Amino acid sequence: LRLLTPTWPPVVAAEANEARRLAELLGRDHDRALVRAALADARLPAGRTYEAATLAAALDEADARDRDAALPLLRRLFGESPAAFAERHVAWWSAWRHDPGA
Repeated sequence: LRLLTPTWPPVVAAEANEARRLAELLGRDHDRALVRAALADARLPAGRTYEAATLAAALDEADARDRDAALPLLRRLFGESPAAFAERHVAWWSAWRHDPGA
């Protein structure tokens, strides 16, 4: 999308920003999955299960919050077929190449 930004700057930049935001949300989801895996593998001493449960609950809340933010982005960015996505961007590129001053 960065390469296509000159074709229609306001629209492509907005799409790129949404893709960047989605990447951030997915990255945080991955980080939480790693924390969950480490927590599951940890041999917690007796009396520390409360902290683990509290952390797990916080991770669940963050998952839900980020999922709510990611779903609309996913629908906008990937709501069309790959062919339609490519066709749309090729059309923007072609129009820009024929009139780069527009």
